[in-house]
Amino acid sequence: MPFMREMILREGVIDSSARTIKQYLSVPGQAVVLVLGGAAEALDTKAGRYVLTIRRRKGFFRIAIQKGAPLVPSFGFGENDLWDTSLQPVSATSWVRRLQDWMYKKLTFSTPIFSGRGVFTYNFGMLPFRRPVYTVVGEPIEVTQKDHPTSDDIEALKERYITALRALFDKWKVRLQPNAELIIL
Repeated sequence: MPFMREMILREGVIDSSARTIKQYLSVPGQAVVLVLGGAAEALDTKAGRYVLTIRRRKGFFRIAIQKGAPLVPSFGFGENDLWDTSLQPVSATSWVRRLQDWMYKKLTFSTPIFSGRGVFTYNFGMLPFRRPVYTVVGEPIEVTQKDHPTSDDIEALKERYITALRALFDKWKVRLQPNAELIIL
């Protein structure tokens, strides 16, 4: 679509490469919002069940330490309820899930099975259902700047972030989505 790239860039959307994030954080007063998750997590989407892959990630924790940028935990309750993923295979050993995993490894994008609503019908389509999403934001986690963080520095910050994110989830789930489950991998 002509001019789509320019419209997206005009809104401040940037790519999530380490180089670009470091460049933006080098400018005083700039902040970067990084949406965790991605193709692998899309395959684990279930209503009311949130599977976050954080423990094996190190890049954004390393950059936060290198730039001394605070991390602000946030969570979106209801995001996994926007589409119906009940047809998505539950078992990691099913042939459909194995095919999805294979496609993800070969094509670098995932193919979750989902349905939503249509333009004129509410029963089937590709649009998200009209359901509320509540985004909650926690207190900033202050980060001490260090040019060459060690693995221990990165792991310590990661654990602080995970603890803060879980506390934020537990604080708000009772009010917003009592049956929600958070799994951090």
